[in-house]
This record gives sequence, structure tokens and C-alpha cells, in this order.
Amino acid sequence: MRVLLVEDDPDHALLVSQCLKGEFGLGLDVETAQSGEEALERIELGPALEEPDMILLDLYLPGISGLEVLSRLRDGDDNRPVVLVTSCNDQQVAMKALRCGANDFVTKSADFPENLVGAVARALEHARLQEELAEAQAHIATLEVPLIAGGQPYPADQPPAGAQVHVRSPSLSDQERRLLAVGKRLEALGSAVVKRLEDDDDLHV
Repeated sequence: MRVLLVEDDPDHALLVSQCLKGEFGLGLDVETAQSGEEALERIELGPALEEPDMILLDLYLPGISGLEVLSRLRDGDDNRPVVLVTSCNDQQVAMKALRCGANDFVTKSADFPENLVGAVARALEHARLQEELAEAQAHIATLEVPLIAGGQPYPADQPPAGAQVHVRSPSLSDQERRLLAVGKRLEALGSAVVKRLEDDDDLHV
């Protein structure tokens, strides 16, 4: 798993790399960009095989800010997980980051390593669930249902005369249950992030 860390402080970049590469058992491959411009250039122009699977963004960077980088990614339909990392302890800024599309927000506090690893794990889980949700939706879209002219479904017990009847796959209910379970898990992840920000003693309103 490849992670792009966007951080202009070399000492903090080293700490993050140590946390994610092995100290806490995640074993992630971490590459570093020192500015938002450099990060966007790597993402937009770099080889496809070297694209990061997720991004860790410092909020305050030389040049464009972490929030601006995040906004540009989301405006370009880039949905890979993003975690913002900063020394800022303003709850309103944290909530703004989430509204802009960040998966999580971590402050550089005393328990930063543990919080960082937890945020990264949640973001990766969110990405995995999004992929699973898309696969289930795509599968359901291929299932045959009874149709009439114009592509509208009709009651299976009242087919038009001469119409060819297509029946739903018996696996549809299983897929619907899968969608429901994934959706509930995604909702729980989002709620946990917001609650953590509301309860975090290091964040101030």
C-alpha cells in the first residue's frame, strides 16, 4: 500500500514514516512531498503504477494549503482516502476539512502516533468499503428484471401479452443485504470520526 505524505517539516515527516512503515505494524510504503504543488504534480503527472493509494496532508504548507490540495483532488473526482495532519487545534477547521472531503483529521498532540495510525486504518477501511459498495451496486445493475417498452418494470404476475419475461436473480436479496451492511459500516465510520472530533480535548471550538 503506497502513501503520499505531504509535509514540509522533515522531522515530522520522519516520525510519520516510522509510524506507518512498521513501528505500529501497518507496513505501508511512504513517499514524501514537501509542498501541495509537488503533491499535485506527482498525482496528476506521475506514472500510474506509482500513484498513492492514500494521502496524508499537512494543513499548513508553503504555497497552497492542505485544504486547497484536498479541494482540487475532490473537484477532480479523486476519491482516494485523505487524512489531514496539523498542529492546529481548532474544531471548526477540523469540521471544515471533513466537509471538504477529508476522511479524518489528526492533530500533532502527545498521542499523535496512536491517533495517526487509527485515522489511517479508518481511512483505508472506508476506501475498502467504498470499493465493495461499488462492486455490489454494479452487480445489482446487471441483474435482469421484467421490463416493458420504455424500460419500466412491470408486475411480474401481470406481464403484457407476448412479452418476454425476465426474472430477478435469486442472489439479489443477498446483494441487497450486502449493500445495507456496507452502508451501515460506512455510516458508522463517519459518525465515529465526527464524534471523536467533538470529544477530542486537544480541539477547541
